[in-house]
Amino acid sequence: MRAKIQVIGSQEDIIDYTHSIGSHITITIGHGERLDGVFLPTFPQTYESVGIMGAEYNTFMLGDPATGRPAGHFRSEDLWELIDAFRNRVPA
Repeated sequence: MRAKIQVIGSQEDIIDYTHSIGSHITITIGHGERLDGVFLPTFPQTYESVGIMGAEYNTFMLGDPATGRPAGHFRSEDLWELIDAFRNRVPA
């Protein structure tokens, strides 16, 4: 066995997301650098995947009056709050 050398970029970006309306959102996050407005994943890339469903999904889809996000709608930037909440969960 040997230690794995892992190089992670200093930035992260939402690479992709899928929204199954009324059910869940799956978000793919990549690590890398932004050069001339283009996100370049760090090689070798290991993507992070976050799944949002159930009560968390339903609450998110209610909208957010504080930011003006209407119910049933979101922009990719809005997904960061879900990613942060997912990462801060305490395992049961």
